[in-house]
Amino acid sequence: MTDGPEKCPIDARRLRAHEARERDIKAKVSRMLAAGREIRAHLRQPITSDHGCLYDENGFPR
Repeated sequence: MTDGPEKCPIDARRLRAHEARERDIKAKVSRMLAAGREIRAHLRQPITSDHGCLYDENGFPR
């Protein structure tokens, strides 16, 4: 019965630490998305997933 009073502060600290990590992660993701939008604004060609220019007709790298 002695671990009841100790458990509450530990859980509260753990919850605060978890919430702080979540805020940090959200802030980092937001900054990365903003950087991606800024980079995309400076691209002259549209982004494509076609990598055909990297390989020859036999499928080997150029």
